[in-house]
Amino acid sequence: MMKKAKVFSPAHITGVFTVEDSLNPLRKGSRGLGVTLGRGVWTELEAEPSSRWRVEVKGVGAEIKGEVSRKVIEILKSKIRQPYHVRVTHRFEVPVGAGYGASGGGALGVALALNEALNLGLHQLEAANVAHLVECGTGLGTVLAETHGGFSLRVRGGAPSFGMVKKFEAEGFRVVSLCWGGLPTCSVLSNPNLRGFIRWVGEGCLEKFAGNPTVEGFLEASRGFSEALGLLTPRVKAALSFLASKGFQGFSMNMLGEAVFTLVQEEELPRLLKALSHPLFEDCRLTVSEVSWKGVRVED
Repeated sequence: MMKKAKVFSPAHITGVFTVEDSLNPLRKGSRGLGVTLGRGVWTELEAEPSSRWRVEVKGVGAEIKGEVSRKVIEILKSKIRQPYHVRVTHRFEVPVGAGYGASGGGALGVALALNEALNLGLHQLEAANVAHLVECGTGLGTVLAETHGGFSLRVRGGAPSFGMVKKFEAEGFRVVSLCWGGLPTCSVLSNPNLRGFIRWVGEGCLEKFAGNPTVEGFLEASRGFSEALGLLTPRVKAALSFLASKGFQGFSMNMLGEAVFTLVQEEELPRLLKALSHPLFEDCRLTVSEVSWKGVRVED
């Protein structure tokens, strides 16, 4: 008998972060500041009994290898008594591998969908923990933020059942982001010297935000963080300079991707979109979204 489940995982853009290492993978992750989008990753999962395990993963809206999804299923196999033929379809509403948390969203979607479809009996946070274990090998630990939603500070990093977030007000704001491509997140985060520098700069920016815990304070801290790390590509630098000349100084760089983002009041959105019609942005992908106050959800 075919069993099905559908999950929506919101995208998440991090503006400031500091790496938190631990021998316990459930406590490993990142503290930081970011915003959860109303757009994200839809995961549809189908499972039917089979003589052996088979897993098929397909991406719509982006080409993916499916490794993250397979790793999530591999971990959960121990809780399943018989083999299944599992088909996973991810529908991406945001770029993949460019600082939108799409990898974590996909992992989260598979974990919750498999738990739902096969009635594994895991609490949502327990299922999300599995996604965190897998995503921490490729990203910044955004599963925690995507589980809870909102414009938030990850007060304590780690898996959703261990980490803590604090949400802040962002009523009337829209997220606007421009993407040219990805950056090698793994190589950046695996550099021990850079990790130490990120921790030092990140702590300073988080302290600065604490003095002004608003959308404006977040954007200012994010801009300072991205400039201090020195990861801005020529296209990102050109975009930030042009946008600042048009009165939009609040843009910063997605962590980690060749992409920029900001939050703008809804009444300012038409003026910003007009500025983005400039030829400088003809090769980038534009994403406009509301802030999602809710995190990942299983669809009925």
